[in-house]
Amino acid sequence: AITRDALLHWFNLMQPDGWIPREHFIGGEARRHIEARWWTQNPTHANPPTLMLALEALMDVGEAPNDFLKCLQPKLAVWLDWFRRTQKGHALYSYRWSGRVVTEGISHTLSSGLDDYPRSNMTNTLRDRHVDLLSWVAT
Repeated sequence: AITRDALLHWFNLMQPDGWIPREHFIGGEARRHIEARWWTQNPTHANPPTLMLALEALMDVGEAPNDFLKCLQPKLAVWLDWFRRTQKGHALYSYRWSGRVVTEGISHTLSSGLDDYPRSNMTNTLRDRHVDLLSWVAT
């Protein structure tokens, strides 16, 4: 029950376009403990859709009743559409993590969740393709 509640909570935070903000600061005290550079979030930057892992686990053990799934289905459809639309690569059937930044000559794709995953520093946004993201979207 708690996992279903947590999933519903996250999906209820979804914006109309399908974006689910990664960080939620509740009150000034919480903000004091987080560097200001992390406050701003970009609605085109996606994080790995790990909420699907929790949903899959619920389904595997029979803890996802039909009424729960019917409630989530429209939200999942909007979220997946947003994900595919905002992370789509320029090449056919390709995906790339948006939001790559270069710091001190090193490319970082923080939104991928794999901050230290080896990625080329020789980037070209027209040619970027990230197999880890393709794996998420294809499953």
